[in-house]
Amino acid sequence: MHTHAGPAAHVDWDKRLLAAAAKGDRKNIRLALGEGASVDARQRRTGSTALHLASARGHQTACTVLLKAIVAPLDGDKGARKDALLGAFSATNAAGHTPAQGARDAGHPRVAEYLDSKTPDKQVDRAIDRTATRDGTATPLVSIYIPM
Repeated sequence: MHTHAGPAAHVDWDKRLLAAAAKGDRKNIRLALGEGASVDARQRRTGSTALHLASARGHQTACTVLLKAIVAPLDGDKGARKDALLGAFSATNAAGHTPAQGARDAGHPRVAEYLDSKTPDKQVDRAIDRTATRDGTATPLVSIYIPM
């Protein structure tokens, strides 16, 4: 008898990722991701991603691990990295909150500020401000830096 372990096994790792993110458990976040959990996995009831859960509970270092996991497969492709991060930062849960909004609402302003500082559009805005020329034009610089 052949059993199919496809989606059921994957969902299990997704659930483990979400649980680890809620606890701020970086080791188990990495383990779940290494076993195939999707960094975009969502809780069925709340629609929250792992980044939502970690940020709403004030786990900034767990947020960093998740952000690195989002961009890791896109190494070298700055456009794809930016798009992936924008998707993660703008994802809303069932309450309509982004991860940064969830952190603010839960009383974790430092985590919200951290996430805001990593948002690609805000980095581009700051880079444009720094590179404005005398005639009012600018040379946009796109770089996404997530410290290790």
